Amino acid sequence: MDISKLLDKSKKLSVLYVEDDISRDATEMFLSQLFNNVHVAIDGVDGLTKYKEYFTKNKKYYDIVISDINMPNMNGIELTKEIFSINEKQILIIVSAHDDSNYLMELLNLGVYYYVLKPIKFDKMMSVLKKVCDELYNLRLVLEYNEKIKKLNKELVDSNVLLEDKVKERTKELENLLYFDKLTSLKSYHSLIEDLSKLANNKVIFFLVNIDSFHHINNLYGFKKSNNVLIQFANCLKSFNIQEKYTIYRVYADEFVLCKTIDEDKIFEYEEDFKKLAEAIKKFNFSVSDSERVDISTTIGISIAQDDPFVSANMALRHAKKYRKSYMVYYSELDSLHSINNTFKWSHRLKKAISDNLILAAFQPIVDKDKNILKYEVLMRLAEKVNNTYNIILPGEFLDSAIKTKHYNSMMAILIEKTFICMYNRSEQFSINLSYEDIYNHILIDTIIDNLKRFKKIGNRLIIEILETQNIEDLEVMKHFVKEVRKYGVSIAIDDFGTGHSNFSNVMAIEPDYIKIDGSFIKNIHKDPKSLTLVKAIVTTAKELKIKTIAEYVHNEEVFNILVDLEVDEFQGFYISEPLLNI
Repeated sequence: MDISKLLDKSKKLSVLYVEDDISRDATEMFLSQLFNNVHVAIDGVDGLTKYKEYFTKNKKYYDIVISDINMPNMNGIELTKEIFSINEKQILIIVSAHDDSNYLMELLNLGVYYYVLKPIKFDKMMSVLKKVCDELYNLRLVLEYNEKIKKLNKELVDSNVLLEDKVKERTKELENLLYFDKLTSLKSYHSLIEDLSKLANNKVIFFLVNIDSFHHINNLYGFKKSNNVLIQFANCLKSFNIQEKYTIYRVYADEFVLCKTIDEDKIFEYEEDFKKLAEAIKKFNFSVSDSERVDISTTIGISIAQDDPFVSANMALRHAKKYRKSYMVYYSELDSLHSINNTFKWSHRLKKAISDNLILAAFQPIVDKDKNILKYEVLMRLAEKVNNTYNIILPGEFLDSAIKTKHYNSMMAILIEKTFICMYNRSEQFSINLSYEDIYNHILIDTIIDNLKRFKKIGNRLIIEILETQNIEDLEVMKHFVKEVRKYGVSIAIDDFGTGHSNFSNVMAIEPDYIKIDGSFIKNIHKDPKSLTLVKAIVTTAKELKIKTIAEYVHNEEVFNILVDLEVDEFQGFYISEPLLNI
């Protein structure tokens, strides 16, 4: 991205930023680097007041309004409705931690087409701001040119014919800027939005195609060569669409749309089209130079005969990426009201569990080959009183809702505190689990560091298990975290190793003390030769790197004995012991 060009467009624009979250100051600082005129409001009511005051004072509206959704007094959707009642052409960017289709659909129906999910990744925010600034710049060009035309009309009455030709030519140029992608000559995002509004009463097949990890191509080969890859990708889509059944759009840097109307009796036509599209992408010869090819893979979200195809395809795309699938077809359960209602119900239950001290620590033993207990993995459980008895609830039922309702930090802080208290009174090692997202969560990391300082001399008995996923985009953040906790003697384990996204290059960079071999390979090792071969390779390589191995999901004696023969160092699973609430 050419920052200087972006600044040329952004510095003259005015921004109203409405946010009640603690991240407000950091985002305001970021915005101030791009815009000279940034005003901040602390909630929807304050934002609406400032919006009206700005117009009264300046006789014009803010160029851009950026607003959170979930705020006290007046939320982002209510603020959006109020602003559109004043100025229906206002450009808004919505920032939200709610990955919720109802919000997205309502915002799209209101006329909001830009949003950024929390936690804000500034490269994503920068991408959205670039699109908005480009749109405002193009619109401003149109307005400025129209003013210029008016002036020329007054001065050049006798040159009307020539002037009209120039107006048509310039208007066409400006329309091309707005409605066609300059790089690929495909239709643009704005064309897509207008075309979808015209197709509101039609059924459509809608493919949203995302080039996987395109930022790596950009970083590795540079802006010019990566742009050439995008041009090739557009040509690939055109070669698939040789009969011109689909309209093709480039909607974001690395995202493309193919859309066509269908009759009810041809609703499954997408299956054959999808196969041909996937085959066309697979066979296309993408290259960054005359002698160097580049492999391209894609993830595709598919919407069939939905009322809001862009929203539903985008939802399917996100789910496909989340579950590491090459494509996913939208179905109603992806955004079912049942899921939404379930989240709200859990919010009350989690709040009560926190206040009643019913967030529990369960401890699953980890043993050596002689079945001596070496350490315990600490797992979260929730107790809930029903008819004078307590039900123990596993994280699979409540963890997703805990994250969505923002109770997760409090629950993890309780678990961490209980872990350290238990360690203080015992002599074994204990391990706790952190995801890559947790390591970005300074509240949780501060809680761990504070307890390491508080409970001195037990850091060498703490193991932090890091769940390695494909979301690790900044390995330096991970390495910095590992370096900090190792100051207190903490050991590091890589959890779920071998699931397909783990790799030894990341292992070497983090230099863990332990690798926990994923249970999906352990559970069938006694009857699956491929699992046996893979586990053997992991153990052999780990020994070369002087990293200890721990096998999860050891569920019977036969599996245990095989793992002992493979010289796995430590063992965990129901054959050894279930997680214990008391040790």
